[in-house]
Amino acid sequence: MANIVRPADMERITTPALAQAFIEEQVAAIRAQVGDKKVLLALSGGVDSSVAAYLLTQVGYEVTGATMTLYRPEGQTGDTQDVTDARAICEKLGIPHVTYDMGEVFCRCVIEDFIRVYEEGGTPNPCVTCNKTLHVKAGEVVPFCCGRLMEILD
Repeated sequence: MANIVRPADMERITTPALAQAFIEEQVAAIRAQVGDKKVLLALSGGVDSSVAAYLLTQVGYEVTGATMTLYRPEGQTGDTQDVTDARAICEKLGIPHVTYDMGEVFCRCVIEDFIRVYEEGGTPNPCVTCNKTLHVKAGEVVPFCCGRLMEILD
């Protein structure tokens, strides 16, 4: 969804009518890209993805929320807070929720790079590494989604 960006004048949305017009514009742009199909939505449990899930359900999409687990401290059992939050959002919206364990890929592509850069005296930036690493964002997530015969909403 690279062409859907936050408008520079978004702060000017000061009335419910302007907000509604903005929402309708964004939904139309999404519909133009993914059509009237099922959507597998990357759901972090945060506000942005939760609102996206809500809006998509309101306009008739069949949405499934998907949350990646990236890291779990040794010995920790149960869900992390982000998974718990995402699952609660899906429950509230009445949509299915799945989790996808990306821990091994995350460690290989992001954590190991962090350690290497740090040991070389550099300043690692794991968020940038994660966002740029196609192994995490596309190389692993796309096959997961395609295996469920759904469209991706980025």
